[in-house]
Amino acid sequence: MSSVDYWSCIQVSNRVVLDVGIGNSTRKVLDLGAKYVVGLDVDRRKIRGSIRDVRLDLVLGDCSRLPFRCDVFELVLFHFTLHEVAPYLHEDTIREAGRVGRGVAIVEILPDDRGAYGLYARLWHEAMHSVGRYEDYRDVDYWVSLVERCGLRVELVRVLPGSMVSLSELEKVIENDIVEWRRLGVSEVYVQELRRVLECARVCGFRWSNTVLVVGVRM
Repeated sequence: MSSVDYWSCIQVSNRVVLDVGIGNSTRKVLDLGAKYVVGLDVDRRKIRGSIRDVRLDLVLGDCSRLPFRCDVFELVLFHFTLHEVAPYLHEDTIREAGRVGRGVAIVEILPDDRGAYGLYARLWHEAMHSVGRYEDYRDVDYWVSLVERCGLRVELVRVLPGSMVSLSELEKVIENDIVEWRRLGVSEVYVQELRRVLECARVCGFRWSNTVLVVGVRM
């Protein structure tokens, strides 16, 4: 969701990587030349997904209790993952990442209450909490402090600007969101509210929020 390629700041080439949260990032890490990748997710559907590669294993597991030995990964990646994890588990999760990996990279959405995006972010937050899930965005200081509290040295912090989104692109995003919300059992009240984002975007446009990248390494 950023107009800047943060991938150029994440060193994955020829490295053994744990990708926490299977998705587009898993394919990207493979494409960037990782030596070996383990994708971990709590969702069984992701484990049965279409990603297949001789350099890839998919594992069902909890990010706050990683089922791996110490020091088996060169990098543990959280690519737009931690805002979906209960905040009270963040510290356990990063400590676990520091146990199994020599470095940790966090890519996260930054809070932003502007215009159409602000409405969109608020609805995601409320809708997910309504079904017992999380969609909680934190500022840069939160992620930096978290990494430091977990005994890692902060090696890199980058704030990357969000990109503008066309109405046609936003329509596709929202239709996909509606499918996902209905699958999760979100009330139709929130679904109808989500359609209002398009109305707002027609007036004031739509820009994704900024993204933060924080890289920490074991001291």
